[in-house]
Amino acid sequence: MSRLQELSTDSISACRHASVEDYTRFVYAHTEKRNYRKLLLNRRSRFVQRYPDLRDWFKAPLIERVGRLYGEHAHDASYPESYLARSYLKFLAVHGYAQFDWEWILAIGEAALGNILDYANGAAGVDQLVEDAVQLGYRQKSARDVLQWITDRVFLFTARPHVDLIRESDLDALAEAVLRFGEREDIPLFFGSVERYHRVMKTRLKCIYTMRVVLYHRGQISTEPRISHVKDPRPAVKPRMEAVVARYLPMRRLTGRPSTIRHLDAILRHFIAWLAQTYPHLETFAEVTRDHLLAYAEALNTLQNPRTKQPLAASTKQNMLSFLSGFFRDVVNWHWEDVPSHPLLYGGDLPKRPLRIPRYIPRCRGCKDAHEDCVTSRREFSHTISSCDVGKCSRWPTCLMMRSRRSVQQQDSSHLMANPPSRLTGFGILSVLSSPTEARSCTRS
Repeated sequence: MSRLQELSTDSISACRHASVEDYTRFVYAHTEKRNYRKLLLNRRSRFVQRYPDLRDWFKAPLIERVGRLYGEHAHDASYPESYLARSYLKFLAVHGYAQFDWEWILAIGEAALGNILDYANGAAGVDQLVEDAVQLGYRQKSARDVLQWITDRVFLFTARPHVDLIRESDLDALAEAVLRFGEREDIPLFFGSVERYHRVMKTRLKCIYTMRVVLYHRGQISTEPRISHVKDPRPAVKPRMEAVVARYLPMRRLTGRPSTIRHLDAILRHFIAWLAQTYPHLETFAEVTRDHLLAYAEALNTLQNPRTKQPLAASTKQNMLSFLSGFFRDVVNWHWEDVPSHPLLYGGDLPKRPLRIPRYIPRCRGCKDAHEDCVTSRREFSHTISSCDVGKCSRWPTCLMMRSRRSVQQQDSSHLMANPPSRLTGFGILSVLSSPTEARSCTRS
């Protein structure tokens, strides 16, 4: 049983109706309009008659509990008892009579508790939460809209109507619920279309991130907020090929870096999309031949990097083909279905990387001591060499080289010119190279 299901079961077992006296007392305290008082009490009476035991309402289908579906007029709701009783149901949550499940909270769309909790008079700590957000640089109106969207739903879920009682686990549960709701097949009944809900989902996840930031700076949660990116669902171009990829990636994820798995996923999807466009009759990887892969390799020469608008670098093409070669080699060795019977690419088929020439330190204009002054100029950059942690610094090869040059700089200049330092081995880093010719000679040594 999932965590969300456990929370929903707990709420069902503890829920109960409020007495007529308690709800009447609340209605009279929150509105002075006689007609509106009568309307609220009548709606509560209809709901209780339809669901004498509140647990029966919790066990009903979500469509019945939501009451009004997407596109329906308020007067033509499919289940008017549930729809018209939303004010009463919110009252139950705020006053501890019931704890509601995330599916209903997200499906009803509008869940404002401002009138019930009297936000205008500073109740529930929402005003202070908004002020804290403003101190962090958020605009007051947008911060109030975003934070109230979160607090209203967390209060309905936890039945703890105060900002100081919001926990990190509550936000985790809300984020998980937002993502899980997107997996439902009946999303169009509540949001019109799957695409519309996914747009709403991205907005709501940003709201949750904003709440995390504010609560983190208040010292209310301990985990530093992280932005989570949600990609739009991709239509299945070749279902049987993508099924193999979906099975393959978790196997590689056991030993590969997350960045490696992302690149592998992107390359395999790109290859499948290319096959669908160039060879639309192919349905499985078992039908892919070596000639298809060689044609794909040729097609890479005509592609451009989407970021730089330049042709793909030789290293990029080699990486893409290397990933494909490893993919086919693995699935063949594992004897999976819908895959070729033998590897399709070998090491000799991959393009060779161009030979790299090491960088050198040019002679300064008007400088008598080419090495010493040039090394001094190289030391003037924003990074502190002495604080570099080899292996963790993004520029550690340069820092390693500069450390060696610092000791060289302290030597006598005449000794430096007579005995230039040798190159560093292990990482192919040169200590002092004064010309391109010397740099090229090191690639042959």
